[in-house]
Amino acid sequence: MKILKYSDHEPLGGMRTRFIKEVFFPAIEKESKGRLKIDDHWGSEIATGYDALQATGKDNTTDMSIVVPEYVANNLPLHQIFKSFPKGPTGDNQVKFFRQVYEKIPAFPEELEKQNVVNVFFATGFPVAFLSTKPLNNLQDIKGEKWRSASFWHKDFLQNAGAIPVTMPWAKEFMVL
Repeated sequence: MKILKYSDHEPLGGMRTRFIKEVFFPAIEKESKGRLKIDDHWGSEIATGYDALQATGKDNTTDMSIVVPEYVANNLPLHQIFKSFPKGPTGDNQVKFFRQVYEKIPAFPEELEKQNVVNVFFATGFPVAFLSTKPLNNLQDIKGEKWRSASFWHKDFLQNAGAIPVTMPWAKEFMVL
């Protein structure tokens, strides 16, 4: 039996982390007929979101981790293009789209290969949408209003549009309000 060390910057308990723990990991163990087991570590116990690519690809501190391309833009510059879509595929079509990109455009898997990693699971993260508790007539309506986002790109957009960007917390210890 081989034990694979997994690192995640988020604490266990959210929808994505529970899916990984309760569905993805058991599927790995089942598919490998018990030859692979997962030693999971949550809440940046091994690596933060900013260190995950290095910890997995170059340092071999961990065997698997969640890598957010936005956090390692210098290492994965091609992957930043996906943040530029004003409207993209949704639902199952979103994952299908990413699989097609990796199949048809060799530069994307090559970019990962340069970092000594391969993609084994696509998680699409937060929706690229802005939601409001009140109707907006135009972009100027966000000026002076607080808007939450986990994305640095979105926060820059909001600030440039006159809004007050607020970091959306990943966990209680990271809350900035």
